[in-house]
Amino acid sequence: MPRNSSSMPYRATLIGALAMATVTTANAEVLSVSGSILAKINADATAKSKLLAKLGVDGNSSIKGIRVMNGRMDAIGKKLHLPERKLSFITSSEVLNCVPVEVTRNVTLSKETTNTVAVTKSETFGAEVSATVSASYMGAEVSGTATASYDYTSENMQENSSTVKVEDSTSVLFPAAVGGFVSVLESMKLTATGIPYTITFVPTNETQFEFQVEKAANGQACLYEGVGFSGRSACYPVGKEVSSVGDLNDKIRSIKLEGKARAEVFEHINFGGAKTNVNASLTNTGLGPANYSSLKVRGDAETQTVMLKWSDIKALVPKTVQSFDLNGTISIDASSTDGKRISTYAMTDDEVKAACERLTGRPQGADKQKQAGMAGKGPMSAATYVNSVDKQRFESLLKSGKLKKIN
Repeated sequence: MPRNSSSMPYRATLIGALAMATVTTANAEVLSVSGSILAKINADATAKSKLLAKLGVDGNSSIKGIRVMNGRMDAIGKKLHLPERKLSFITSSEVLNCVPVEVTRNVTLSKETTNTVAVTKSETFGAEVSATVSASYMGAEVSGTATASYDYTSENMQENSSTVKVEDSTSVLFPAAVGGFVSVLESMKLTATGIPYTITFVPTNETQFEFQVEKAANGQACLYEGVGFSGRSACYPVGKEVSSVGDLNDKIRSIKLEGKARAEVFEHINFGGAKTNVNASLTNTGLGPANYSSLKVRGDAETQTVMLKWSDIKALVPKTVQSFDLNGTISIDASSTDGKRISTYAMTDDEVKAACERLTGRPQGADKQKQAGMAGKGPMSAATYVNSVDKQRFESLLKSGKLKKIN
């Protein structure tokens, strides 16, 4: 069975025929779900305006980060649709009686098969959420953990394998005649490649979201012709870039900063020449008018944190960001010991003759009396031979009509 820890708060289970897959998120207190969710909110003017109002900030502010702080998200998984198991070739042996004597031969067919399970995660999930996908089938279990991102896709495959021994026995009876059979061991096998799954994580009403909000800097920079903020003046708000101060060019005697404003003043127009940073008001720029011709007004934005429940904001955010999906595929290649069986095929006379000549080094076709008289002499002392037959040769014999199924 797959790992299934109750200590992990977010969990979903996908179940398919005789297979199980589980996805969990790590037991973390803080999950960042920013990624492209911010781009989608900021791209929706109506949603952004309503959400900023709910956060208690003006429309010039911006959301810089969103985190799930506590509570849980419901994990919803869809049932995996796996194909039906089918009887599949495991191993086979040919049993030849090259001497016309009656004999019964017991044959054991046995092979260790490798069962593999692979999980591919197309990581389209909340940024910095550690998500684990695991799957198991017939003892082959795989589990992989990775930090997923909501705003890009990065496939990551984890694969694991285990061995299972499939074994069965049969008896082959030869009357007093030359003959040959091929015994084939089959068992139920599941082969599933790239079966898709989706886990959707949905916040509950009580889930707490933390918003990092950046409030636009306010304030302005005012330039004065006289000292002590007197005479002709011109004021410019934070964010304004002035390539020429016009009539105040080279006549500025004082600079007043208001609010969060800072100023970068330049010697020439178009922000050329020497630059002076002004971080506090100047009642007097010097003994005479300063040679300032252009400026840029800067300001430090103010950041604050606002906590809201999902029930408070669900109706305000775009539907495209009201859940977070983890997608991927599961592949299984596994044989089981249940449903195993041995099928027997009779070889044609020509194939028996060719096989016996190959094994004994003696021509076949002499009369039965002569062959019986040779029993116990040289290579012919072995009345029966058992040799493994690989899948390719078995299918070739079957396709060419050299085998006929008898049970």
